[in-house]
Amino acid sequence: MTRRPTYRLGAYVALAVVAVVGGLALARPELVALAASPALLVGLGLITGRRLDVGVGVAVDRQRGVEGQDLELLVTLTAIGRAARVEVAIVLPNGLTAIDDAVIVRLEAGVARSLRVAVRCERWGAYRLGAVRLRVVDPYGMFSATAATRPTTTLKVYPQAPVLRRLLAPLETQLQLGAVRSRHRATGVELAELRPYIPGDDARAISWRATARRQELWVAERHPERSGDVVLVLDTLAEARAGEAGTLDLAVRAATVLLSGHLARRDRVGIVGLGGTVTWLRPGMGAVQRYRLIDALLSSRILPTAVWAGAAGVPVRALPPQALVIGLSPLLDARVVAAFADLAGRSVDMALVELDPDAFLPSAADEADRLARRLWALERDNVRRRFLRRGVAVAPWRPHEPFETALTRMEAFRRTTRRASA
Repeated sequence: MTRRPTYRLGAYVALAVVAVVGGLALARPELVALAASPALLVGLGLITGRRLDVGVGVAVDRQRGVEGQDLELLVTLTAIGRAARVEVAIVLPNGLTAIDDAVIVRLEAGVARSLRVAVRCERWGAYRLGAVRLRVVDPYGMFSATAATRPTTTLKVYPQAPVLRRLLAPLETQLQLGAVRSRHRATGVELAELRPYIPGDDARAISWRATARRQELWVAERHPERSGDVVLVLDTLAEARAGEAGTLDLAVRAATVLLSGHLARRDRVGIVGLGGTVTWLRPGMGAVQRYRLIDALLSSRILPTAVWAGAAGVPVRALPPQALVIGLSPLLDARVVAAFADLAGRSVDMALVELDPDAFLPSAADEADRLARRLWALERDNVRRRFLRRGVAVAPWRPHEPFETALTRMEAFRRTTRRASA
């Protein structure tokens, strides 16, 4: 910390000099005596202000938080030299807000003092905390020193994930137990059909009510409950943005809601990021997988690139057989549209959530802009129709709508398509 004189030191020195010179010039001893007080204060300031060092330690009460949640930042100050007055200013990145970001405290030599600062999580993301600006002043206010510390603590703020009342079900399930009704017939809860008894059938499957009515043995076949594989595909190649909000923000929120719901249903969930580089996590289940997925979402960034591998760059292990693929994209880049079309051409069970970019676009300024906007809307409608003809459910999601609205639209289309194919 570099020591600098304050305005008070200059004022006291000037007062003492003026009093001494005036007393000698006017032969007035009382003026010379008047200079004793400021001169004494200057001398004490020179002695006490030799070393103005303060030790700083910053810690947060938790490493993870949720949007809208308040956390507590603990700042520990220790005066290494003499007692001093310290002005503390908390420096926080965008997305975090401190209720009291500036505090003035007095420190005694060698005594640690802790400050608790409430921090509100305004937006999801991974943040580095611990940046503090200090201004240390000696007890007499003659010298001051400034310093700044670097961030030392990591805080991860997760998006809010409201509970969904319904989720998309994959066309084919896996062998693990879960909460998705399988189309196959085995031991389960939900009734599939009744049929006459065949020698070799399990006696526990006999429906005694139907047997009593028909006067012969009848067997109840049921649908087992299995788990499914779900892969979330995020478009990180292009976005529409207005200030802090954008379609990538919608994609992260939607992915957080979906993975939380499917993991709670005991499905295996994975993630694929289609951007400058293809990033992916294999499908898994459990609390550990949830943290892995959300941490991957927090590091999502838009990475435009001219080198594009398309769907061929997605590893085979990232898309297991019979997995439900849910795409989250504004469908702005033709390369991403082609990648989704390629996946649909492989007979992949897929659904698309179109993150509506209209809410992030400026209003049309003149008739030419309105005409261009209508033509662009027609092109986007043509893209949707191409996917619908392939049997891919496409539903737009707007920022002011609940996400469950888009899921309801996709579920209705998938139910209609399933009936038509049957």
